[in-house]
Amino acid sequence: MQKKQTQKVSVERKVLALDTLASGIAQDFNEILAAIMGYVEIALLDSPKDSPIKKNLKHAMEAVERAKDLVNDLQVFSRQKELERKSFQMGGSVKDILNRFQKSLPKQITLQESIMADTACVFANPKQIQQIVINLCTNACNAMLEKGGLLSVTLERVDIGEKHANSSLNAGPHFCLTVSDTGKGIDEEIGDRIFDPYFTTTHAGAGCGMGLAIVQSIVDALNGCIEWESNKKTGTVFRVFLPVDETGRH
Repeated sequence: MQKKQTQKVSVERKVLALDTLASGIAQDFNEILAAIMGYVEIALLDSPKDSPIKKNLKHAMEAVERAKDLVNDLQVFSRQKELERKSFQMGGSVKDILNRFQKSLPKQITLQESIMADTACVFANPKQIQQIVINLCTNACNAMLEKGGLLSVTLERVDIGEKHANSSLNAGPHFCLTVSDTGKGIDEEIGDRIFDPYFTTTHAGAGCGMGLAIVQSIVDALNGCIEWESNKKTGTVFRVFLPVDETGRH
């Protein structure tokens, strides 16, 4: 019990530190990056077409783009309560997101989807649903890059009864978004850390480890719940439960 409490306090401190960072310097950092990008673009235009400097400048531009993505991740992570929300169809939104995601899917990975045709709505910001789907799918793909495999995404409506409700999941109708892979699985010893900001098992340069932390922050903000299970032989499954909006809010 003491170990779990210590881990929880540690995560909360990291979250608070990231909130402070994002709200305090993100805008200033973006302005600095914009200036760097501007000068790099000018240098690219002034460089001879066959100059070896051009290649280095392009690498610099790619680094700036990655830095901008990192700042965006920090802002997404810390500003969930500030996003404007509306009621919209969950099934149609997930289908559109998967259609776009499939275009960038590695050829060794196959996407299998089963999305409910129900017109039920979720009360959220569309970007939040996009972040959940994209980050979970990207995480699944990263686990299958070496050998390939099957990425499965399903969306269904489930009713959570009083017996199954808990402090993280209220009773009532919910969407259940399931994202599974046939990859290498998650080691038991790191299971408690996968939602920690900046924790990653990918190699250096492959990502900043914010994907699952962002998903967790969004799900919490939407009064939902996320569950997962993993097996080294069969892969990993993530399930996200989000309340169905039955009030007709807009």
